[in-house]
Amino acid sequence: MKKTIMKKWVKALRSGKYKQGIIYLRRVDNTYCCLGVLCDVLGIPVKSPSLDENAYTFGESNNDYFFTELPPSVIKKAGMNSSSGIVFFSNGKALSLAILNDARQRSFKQIAGFIERNWKKL
Repeated sequence: MKKTIMKKWVKALRSGKYKQGIIYLRRVDNTYCCLGVLCDVLGIPVKSPSLDENAYTFGESNNDYFFTELPPSVIKKAGMNSSSGIVFFSNGKALSLAILNDARQRSFKQIAGFIERNWKKL
């Protein structure tokens, strides 16, 4: 991932501006997954709520309806390798930011530290 974007993202995650949520990039209650914070940092337009009305969708065209994973435009702008923030380790294991946020319930500050340590692998 691009270092300049990583720094902005990490700063946003540590800012206290965003309330953490799970599963969706941004829920209608204005909670964010760590990946949703990246969408916001990059200025990706928020659209109307998704079909289940629990979350907003993100995207830059009328055909973009991303609400649980990063849109291709974000992956490209950030220079990332996946839609869920997967880090591949030298031992053959992998871990995604989505898993850290949702299943392992790491705080935004903990996730920011993980991103700082592994940004070249994102």
